[in-house]
Amino acid sequence: MMNSFGLLLLLLFIIQAVVTTINGDRVEILIPKGSIAGEKYSLNDGHSVTRFLGIPYAKPPIGKLRFRRPVPIEKWNQTIEALQWPNNCHQKPKFLHRYQNKNFVEDCLYLNIWSPNVNVNEENLKPVLIWIHGGALIEGGTSHSLFDLARLSVMTDAITVSINYRLNGFGFFYSDQIDEIKGNQGLWDQTMALQWINDNIRYFGGNPNSITLMGNSAGSWAVSLHILSPVSRNLFHNAILLSGAANFYATKNPKDFVQKSLDIIRMIGCASEDDNTITESIVECMEQIEMEKVEELSKIRSLVVIDGEFLPDHPNNMIKSGNHKKDFNLLVSTVEDEGSFIFAQTNSSFSSEELSLNDAKFILLQYIDLFVSNHKSFDKDSMLKIYFSKFNEFYDDSDLFKKQVGIAFGDLLLTCPTLNFAKQLYESDSSTINVYQWFYKAKLGQLKDLCTKWSGTCHTDELYPLFGKPFEYRQQYHNREREISQEIIDFIKSFIRTGKPGQTQMEWQKYFKTNKNEIETITITPYYEIGNNYKTHESFKFNLKQIECEIIWNAFYQ
Repeated sequence: MMNSFGLLLLLLFIIQAVVTTINGDRVEILIPKGSIAGEKYSLNDGHSVTRFLGIPYAKPPIGKLRFRRPVPIEKWNQTIEALQWPNNCHQKPKFLHRYQNKNFVEDCLYLNIWSPNVNVNEENLKPVLIWIHGGALIEGGTSHSLFDLARLSVMTDAITVSINYRLNGFGFFYSDQIDEIKGNQGLWDQTMALQWINDNIRYFGGNPNSITLMGNSAGSWAVSLHILSPVSRNLFHNAILLSGAANFYATKNPKDFVQKSLDIIRMIGCASEDDNTITESIVECMEQIEMEKVEELSKIRSLVVIDGEFLPDHPNNMIKSGNHKKDFNLLVSTVEDEGSFIFAQTNSSFSSEELSLNDAKFILLQYIDLFVSNHKSFDKDSMLKIYFSKFNEFYDDSDLFKKQVGIAFGDLLLTCPTLNFAKQLYESDSSTINVYQWFYKAKLGQLKDLCTKWSGTCHTDELYPLFGKPFEYRQQYHNREREISQEIIDFIKSFIRTGKPGQTQMEWQKYFKTNKNEIETITITPYYEIGNNYKTHESFKFNLKQIECEIIWNAFYQ
């Protein structure tokens, strides 16, 4: 027999009001803390979706809360009108014209929900797919037009959710003297959003027992950290990593973080040369200065700190010791050229000037020293042979040289950390973790935001078909791009339901082990390649970039 509390929950779930408005159907949802109004509208193909934009999941992190962990939102009396894109967290956006809300402020802890059907009962709740945006932890936001998840929600028949979280100095400020300010605020924001989703998504038609976490680039760093963190690893069930893992470059130990922070805080004017710790008085000063000055802390490239709580140890050590999420499915992907966008955005002459083969090699080595200044020695000659062996002194193709530089640098920073993370995680617990991999190598139609004519398939290019843009803006895309989009969305739809990326006819194998000899086993890493051409049996391959990741760049990851 249902008790009074259970009856109340059931009533809260089914009480909904629908009111017609000019722009569409107003949909009002009642959750335990109050009511939220969204809007049901139709896409260009006639499918309908209900969206709720700008739902607060925490108190605004302003004033004394600027650098504190998020504080849960309290009950509200008036209906939240979740009809407008929320503020983005403070940053200097590179693609301002892409944002549907052009406010970049501290009051930004909001999430958005898209639901194909909110009028479902407990037996028909839909899987939930949560999106964490990228941007190197210093920029990005859910109001970016690429991250409108309506089409993905309809085509996967799932509840899609996107979340804002604090960035740069606001989201990753560490004090060695104040217990409440131990860094990783942006990750704690994400964790509170995950908890909010677990507690409330059923009221929007979502199944809290079927949550998949997905991110790209720095968003993928975040997903990898949630797989590791004892704080958040139990708040989702499956994960999708798209071009990023936080086992290299993303993390710092507290001692290094404090010293690098103090160098910047002194320039800001909140610390003196005599200060060697980040004290209460320094924090009080930082709480009151202008937003633009706080953002200077983003100059610390590796923003995630090993804080002993959210992240107890370095990611590699946590994987080796088995201190991570168990019993789940992981879908991991990379693209052909993960690094060219870095050169295009940080070196204008790189794109415009002709490069010789020797120029290309020099610039690659220069960037390695610049971005990974404390790296261990590695075999530079072998690395250059791997990426440039097909060329000799008589070969002259500047664009191809540039592409190879981008591929090599991208392998170091993004591709290999992602693939190594997936493989090491599988090897740590192969009996309960299933890993599937795909590789995106299609480059068709118009250049995307981070791409250039000379690069290969670029970082974030796979997001356009993944989010269904070829169906949303049909005139801007080829038919083949729509076919690729449908294929990606179909296997995402399968994965969030079954833990397997569904494929017809040909088998998409997961990672597996085989005997190397009587004592040792080795891991085989099958992957599915998506390119310009149609799928054949040759699209299914094995051990992507094994030489590059496990031999050439391996010294960087130890």
